[in-house]
Amino acid sequence: MSRREAVNSGLDKMKQAEEDIAKMKIDLAAKEIVLVEASKVSAELLEEIAASTAKAEKKRNEVSAFKDKLQTQADIIKKDKDGIERDLLAAKPALDEAESALSSIQQKDIQGLKALMSPTYFIKLVFDGVLLLRQRTLEKWQLGPPQKEIPTCVDSYSGYAIPMMGDTKFLTELMEFNKDAITDETCELLAPYMDLPDFIVEAARKASGMAAGLMQWVRAMVTYHWISKEVIPKMDALAKAEAMVSAANKKLAAAQAELDEVQRELDLMQEKFDEAMADKQRLQDEASLTKRRMDSANALIHGLAGEKDRWTTQSKDFADKIARLVGDRAMSCAFMHILALSTKNSVRSCSSNTLRLI
Repeated sequence: MSRREAVNSGLDKMKQAEEDIAKMKIDLAAKEIVLVEASKVSAELLEEIAASTAKAEKKRNEVSAFKDKLQTQADIIKKDKDGIERDLLAAKPALDEAESALSSIQQKDIQGLKALMSPTYFIKLVFDGVLLLRQRTLEKWQLGPPQKEIPTCVDSYSGYAIPMMGDTKFLTELMEFNKDAITDETCELLAPYMDLPDFIVEAARKASGMAAGLMQWVRAMVTYHWISKEVIPKMDALAKAEAMVSAANKKLAAAQAELDEVQRELDLMQEKFDEAMADKQRLQDEASLTKRRMDSANALIHGLAGEKDRWTTQSKDFADKIARLVGDRAMSCAFMHILALSTKNSVRSCSSNTLRLI
């Protein structure tokens, strides 16, 4: 590359650098405007996030407190329920025995009892109990045998027990008996029977194996009533408490759904904020890079300011020389031609003189 080309190339690069700096200034100004807007957007998003976070935290605390309160209620209910189940469990053996006893009674056993011409006093007691539990009609009360001193009914066995046994659904109705319908009054009427030392299953088996199952059923029903009398109010209270907990759970679910929605909005807002911050950082990086390039280019141009003047002068000189080159060459050629002609004439003159001398 010639000296002229090198100088002109350097000037062209400096000119390009100046043009690039001008473009970078415009680009940087535009980026700074966008950066200011991005900073404003991110600041607004940050304020919204702060407000939403406070709202979400408040809702989270409310839900947490609600959960704790609900859990405390649930623990209390579970404890009460366990106690009730234990109470009911105390009645279960008697009920199981009653069911087993009734299952062991066959229709032929009932027919056998019904066919007794002279049932024992004990069998009459058993059927008094069955009639009382089923709230069937009995004859007027009177004192029993002197040695027993308990009330019984006159002719209740033949008048009411035998017709009751004659019903083909007798055993089925006993199996399906609504034990929760037993009243305190019925159990109070049965109390004298229950207090008898001989009013037990073992004694019933001795008197009549067929009546033992009915005896066991009567005692089981009375036992169940007195246990359930205490348990049922607890069960009602438990049912109400469980209903309250169920309603509270629905409220908790609604509150949790509201919290989830708030959290979802907060997450979306956080995503927008992260995107805005990333965009802001990108713009900041681009602006910083543009500024560094512009500063570097300015520093280079300022550093070469002296060289630029010198190169500009040299470029002009080169241009002038090139512009005069054709004329200079023409003049040189003319001069050389004149010189050649002059030399030729001189040679001819010299030769003529020489010949004349010879």
